Amino acid sequence: MKFFKHEQSCLQEYYYGSRKAVTNRQTERSFQQAAVAALAGAAATVVVVVVVVVVVVVVVVVVVVVVVVLVAVVVVVVVVVVVVVVVVVVTSTCSSIRSSSSNSS
Repeated sequence: MKFFKHEQSCLQEYYYGSRKAVTNRQTERSFQQAAVAALAGAAATVVVVVVVVVVVVVVVVVVVVVVVVLVAVVVVVVVVVVVVVVVVVVTSTCSSIRSSSSNSS
């Protein structure tokens, strides 16, 4: 009878020990899965942040280029208008001087 009790306690110890080992492995696996999920989430967050930063930089560069081009166009138009006005004024002044000098003689 004592032998069977010893065997029974050994079997119970083995059973509970192996259940504990299985539980520990499951817990470890759960921790590993949680760590992998956390890393995947962090990687996805980093990718989203990088994409947003790249898009913002591209938009800013495009806006700056458009503004520079518009300013250049305005400057060219102003220069052309000033040159045309100067040419017209000089031409009309020269022509009026010529006509007045030819009238006086």
